Amino acid sequence: MWLKIVWQTGATSEHHVQRRVHTYRNYIDIDRLRRRVVELNAEHKMDGEIAAILNQEGFVAARGCAFKGENVWLLRTRWGIPTVKINGVDQNPMRWPDGSFLDSRGSG
Repeated sequence: MWLKIVWQTGATSEHHVQRRVHTYRNYIDIDRLRRRVVELNAEHKMDGEIAAILNQEGFVAARGCAFKGENVWLLRTRWGIPTVKINGVDQNPMRWPDGSFLDSRGSG
């Protein structure tokens, strides 16, 4: 949503605000978000990395909050986007190279 404010001094300012929604079904820019998640997944980015990049690029998760790895996992699962496999086609290890553990969904 674009807003233009005309202040009592006569000055104007324009602002862009993304509407908060309760579900991704009502997300205004869902096609662009999906394309970006697919691109980043194709670059072998993990869910947490994708979330950080989406936040840097100005995307906002449903309900107006910042993206987290859990949001990306939810969207990937809904859209049928596979988990990045650091071992090619084998299962991911129980511990990532950075020392963190997998969560119950098999993502970091």
